[in-house]
Amino acid sequence: MTDIELEKSFKEYNIDYYFFWGNSNTNEDLLKKYKEITNGTINGLKIYKIR
Repeated sequence: MTDIELEKSFKEYNIDYYFFWGNSNTNEDLLKKYKEITNGTINGLKIYKIR
């Protein structure tokens, strides 16, 4: 999914949090715009606050 498609989905479905498992650079530039709230405390999981 492209950054544009993902951001559109956040808005379209009123997403508050985005859960990301694993290690990937996918959508890394988009996700930098949002606060990552787990601060690395859960191995392999990042949760981003979207709204």
